[in-house]
Amino acid sequence: MVVKRSTIAGYESEEREPSYKILKKIADALGASIDSLLAHDYDNYLISETQISKEILNNKELKSLFNELKGMDSNNINFYSKVNSIY
Repeated sequence: MVVKRSTIAGYESEEREPSYKILKKIADALGASIDSLLAHDYDNYLISETQISKEILNNKELKSLFNELKGMDSNNINFYSKVNSIY
C-alpha cells in the first residue's frame, strides 16, 4: 500500500486521521500497538502501562483469571466471556 506524502502530512498536522486499517499497518510496521501510537504522551503511557501490569500481578483474583485464560483457546475464551456476562 502506498500512502501519498500529502496524506502523511495531513496526519502529522492533525488535519486528517488515519483509518483503523492504516493505524494497524503503521503499528505493525513499527512493532508497536495502536494504543501507543494514539498516546499523546508516550512516556506517561509506558509508565501507566507498567503500573497497570503491576496492579494486575498484585491482584490475586486478576492474576488467577489471566492464568486460567492462558490455557484456553479462543473458542473457550469466547464461551467463558459469554457465560460470565450472564452473571
